[in-house]
Amino acid sequence: MWRTCELHAARPGSKPSFMLLEALCFPTLWRGDTAVFLFQNLISAATGMNLTTVDDPVQRKFLPSFLRGVAEENKLITSPNFVVTQALVALLADKGARLRPVYDKADLEKRGPLELANALAACCLSSRLSSQHRQWAAQQLVRTLAAHDRDNNQNRPQTFADMAGDLRKCSFIKLEAHQSRVITCGWCSKKGLLATSGNDGTVRVWNVTKNQYTLQQTCIFNKDDGSSEDGMSSLGSPSDPCLSPLAWSVAGKNLASAMEKMVNIWQVNGGKGLLDVQPHWVSALAWPEEEVESLRCGEPKDLLLVGRMDGSLGLIEVLDATDMHRSELEHCYRKDVAVMHIAWYREDRPFAVGYADGKLLIGSKEPLEKGAIVVIDAHKESITSMKWSPNGQILLTCAKEETVKLWAPLYCDSGQGSGWCCLQSLRHPSLVNGVAWCDLPGRGPKPLNMLAICCQNGLISVWTVPQEICDFPESRVSGSERLWETEAKPKILSTRWFEDGAVCVFQLKGHITPVRTLAFSPDGLALASGGVGGLMNIWSLQDGSVLQTVVAGSGAIQNIVWIPDVGVAVCSNRSKDVLVVNCSKEFMASNHVLATCRTALKKQGVVGLNMAPCMRAFLERLPVMLQEQYTYEKPHVVCGEQLVHSPYMQCLASMAVGLHLDQLLCSPPAPPHLRHCPPESGTAVWNTSEWAWLNCFSTTIKAAEALARGATFPDSFCVPDLEQGPKEEMALVMDNGKWASGMDEQIMSWATSRPEVNPDPSPGIFCCSSLLQSGLLHLCVYFQDWHLGGKCDVFLWGAGRHGQLAEAGRNILVPTTAPSFSQAQQ
Repeated sequence: MWRTCELHAARPGSKPSFMLLEALCFPTLWRGDTAVFLFQNLISAATGMNLTTVDDPVQRKFLPSFLRGVAEENKLITSPNFVVTQALVALLADKGARLRPVYDKADLEKRGPLELANALAACCLSSRLSSQHRQWAAQQLVRTLAAHDRDNNQNRPQTFADMAGDLRKCSFIKLEAHQSRVITCGWCSKKGLLATSGNDGTVRVWNVTKNQYTLQQTCIFNKDDGSSEDGMSSLGSPSDPCLSPLAWSVAGKNLASAMEKMVNIWQVNGGKGLLDVQPHWVSALAWPEEEVESLRCGEPKDLLLVGRMDGSLGLIEVLDATDMHRSELEHCYRKDVAVMHIAWYREDRPFAVGYADGKLLIGSKEPLEKGAIVVIDAHKESITSMKWSPNGQILLTCAKEETVKLWAPLYCDSGQGSGWCCLQSLRHPSLVNGVAWCDLPGRGPKPLNMLAICCQNGLISVWTVPQEICDFPESRVSGSERLWETEAKPKILSTRWFEDGAVCVFQLKGHITPVRTLAFSPDGLALASGGVGGLMNIWSLQDGSVLQTVVAGSGAIQNIVWIPDVGVAVCSNRSKDVLVVNCSKEFMASNHVLATCRTALKKQGVVGLNMAPCMRAFLERLPVMLQEQYTYEKPHVVCGEQLVHSPYMQCLASMAVGLHLDQLLCSPPAPPHLRHCPPESGTAVWNTSEWAWLNCFSTTIKAAEALARGATFPDSFCVPDLEQGPKEEMALVMDNGKWASGMDEQIMSWATSRPEVNPDPSPGIFCCSSLLQSGLLHLCVYFQDWHLGGKCDVFLWGAGRHGQLAEAGRNILVPTTAPSFSQAQQ
């Protein structure tokens, strides 16, 4: 190849020829200076600076008049420049990282590791280059990325957070919330208001929109001076007293918070607020999460559960704006065990109380019949979080340990409750810090819910679980231990053949410090995670890519809440302000393509996208370029002018599949637990035909790769209209792990030797029983002397295009016998 390039470039006065010879004799020197010239030459060609590459007469008309003559005069002398450049690019593309230019650290920070890919992407985007040059650039870009993947398969990133600025940053606003550090924040969906609490003893209510925010109300924390010191010496006081977690009432009418022994309740429409002094230090507050249906027509009373450090529970009933009543739930009292968390789904249902000793209490506001109060030995350590599922049937608990548990009541034949059981235990490789449910309920005959779990080692896992208790398996402990055995397992796990029990659909790695809090977006398509160090990631739940990374401050993120149509509000424990990130649904959709491509590149060890602006622009425009090229070529392929699509089209499609854009483009946006459900009425109709060809191309590539590597077929490989068999048998059929490469050689050897067998049940088809035993069904058709009077029959069908064999001039939709090859060819 080097000799050919030199012959093409060896002309009098050709400077690149000398540089090529220099590259052969002094490869170390070439890897520095000549590579710079190479990249500059590509960029110059893409921008029209290298006039010899503008071969299109129409494009040459747009050149300035004083340049046209210069270009014509120097055409013979300078035309080999791009030929030599192409040869050097081909060498770099083949060798990949092994021939990457050697820069010092300062130059590498300026140039970036994607300098060649960036220059090739500029050529692909250029309207000044001919179609042949753009096709060449696309081919070299595919080879460059493929070679980089080969040479960097051990250099995988530890985190996918966008700390370098590869993605486009969304805007944000700062709520100058408090005069001291912010503690937490809470969103009220009924009123559309954001509440924040701080160490300055205030709770503030905000009205937040896309472009502005207004302070609607400031609630001053009321203290009872006569009783503030009484009884506090036994409990002690922290060095920096702060408000306990904020709690909105179910209708958004009241807002509650606590400090030490005092509980304050404010009405949103204003007023001084109500103060109730508790007998012991307050550690938890909880309103019911949902309204009782029978009371929605009337004016329900707001009930607030108060948990204390001594293990007692109190129930506060808010009568009106000036009066409230507290009663003690003595039947739920556990002496000298601190209440850590309370979860109450609805007023007419039991509530759950988590304690410092790991016990879980299921109780009711009134002592009804015997057995109404259940105490469960749930965890070995202190319970840190509890959440009810969206329909209130399943309780999710976690403690300072590696296990998360799902609980539900047991019912006897009469319909009465007979106790509680652990539906499933989800074990993780590190301590669990927090859990969260997605508020969107499941649909279909076997609906699913979705939850997320964050760990001390920075790992986040997203799970789908059955929505109905009866859909859980009989085994009470999940086999999720297998999930953590090796890092080589895929991050996206198929749920097609594992519909029972909890299934992990994503493992998200975007934090190197502990993750403290999680929050699902209202549409279930995104997940926000915050941890120590002030780092917040916003994840796509379509493909697991990072959509946005924000540093909210130097401290740990205490809480994250989603604000519909705006973004997320973030509280850091070392900041006086609340950061509102404008990561709206529209912003995430417009930047999703780049985020998906970036994640795919980072999995291959390709970094530096922030220093490759042309490469980034190419990735953003890739779906548009792909669809435009397909629309242009489709009529030519359909009418038979060309047998297959152009190499340029093939390169674009290969890049789209290699960058996992097929997962984003070929399916409607849906959260994992609703992925196989039909769209709801009234939602935007998804055009399935627009990217159907890419889905078919992607399925073909992935199926071929599964056969070659002995892996499982993709979900799209199955025909949805056909009735599925038992899932155990289907899982066996879809798995190619038992198919060894030597079997292919045996079949080909058998087919070429033309064995004398009596095929049954039809001529020309032979079924291998050993393959059937391994769960794989292969029909091997052997062609023995296909001619008149031969030993077998051949069935052909199609329209005679795309490489199909059929009788001339006929469009055959069903297999038809072809007596000879001459009658089947056109």
